[in-house]
This record gives sequence, structure tokens and C-alpha cells, in this order.
Amino acid sequence: MTYLALDELKRYLGIEVDEGSSGTGDDGASSLDDTLLEELLEAAEAQIDRYTERTFAADTDATRVYVVNEDTSGRILYLDADLCQITSIVTGDEALDTDDYTAIPRNGTPYYAITLRAGSSARWAGEIQVTGLWAWSATAPADIIQATRRLAAYLYRQKDAQIFDVTAQVATGAVTVRHQMPGDVRDLLDPYVRRV
Repeated sequence: MTYLALDELKRYLGIEVDEGSSGTGDDGASSLDDTLLEELLEAAEAQIDRYTERTFAADTDATRVYVVNEDTSGRILYLDADLCQITSIVTGDEALDTDDYTAIPRNGTPYYAITLRAGSSARWAGEIQVTGLWAWSATAPADIIQATRRLAAYLYRQKDAQIFDVTAQVATGAVTVRHQMPGDVRDLLDPYVRRV
């Protein structure tokens, strides 16, 4: 699932293409830029996920498998990724009922653990299969959408930039200019960085 639609990025960049037009917008960009913009959206989302060590949206269930004693501590199963919605849990050959477990934290997502309830007779056994939406949330939060918009636009504008990385050279006095993620994007992402 994408964090930002192509049309939203085009609107942010000021690229408007009417159905009946010649295929160029106000800034001279053509519909041929759509492929590039889609690639840059993917690149921006990948950078955001890598920087934060998280995924921020999911629309398809996936299953992760855990092993008793490696991933469990007593009645608690610790998850190795954010989980925003649980579809099913199977421990050994037993499918758990929602009355058998509680997700942690109890009152919000993303979940980082699942604990068996005290009154339940269920036990973690063998392989544990957890199926659900593995992401921070089903849809990306507003901060992540803005970070994606801003970073994809930055990457798009960089294609025409005439500034390149420079290595320091004592004889000429050149200094290193390294292009990194814009500071405002990092400011949006820093609260979401996974802390271990």
C-alpha cells in the first residue's frame, strides 16, 4: 500500500494535466513524468521505512511465524514488527479466540506483544502463526504522508539540480557537500523511529 497517491504528489508539485490537453502542465511537465514520479514515490517510501525501521500502512493480511521459547516469555509473545490489526492467531494446532488473548498496548496500536489472558486455558505451543495487518496503522498517519510528499518532491527536483557531492581537497579548499534527507522530513520522522 502506498502512503501517497500520484495525483496528490502532482498537485503538490504544481503539475496539472487535463484529460484533453496536449499532455503538458503549467511547468512543462508531461504525462511521461508519471512513471518517474511513481518511482520517486516508491523510493521516498522505502527511505522513510528504512529511516524509521517501520512500515506505515497495510491493506493485506500477512502471517508471521514465531517459535515457543525463542519469541515467548511465559504467557507473552513478543512481536518482531508493528502489528495494527489481528485477524487470527494459531498456536500449535489451536486457533485462539479473541477472549484468549490481549494485544499490548491494550488501548492503541501498533501492538508489540500479545499476552494470553489469565482465565484462558490456551498455551503457546510449537509454531505460533499470527495473521493480520503488519504495519504502524492500516493507513499512513498525516506526518508520514507529509514526509512522503516532501521527500518525493525533493527527489523530483534533485533530477535537475546542478549540485553534486564534492570531496574535500586541501589544495583547492573544496568541502564536502552531501545531499541527505531534508531536515524538515527528518523532523517529521524522528518521533516514529523504532527505539530498541
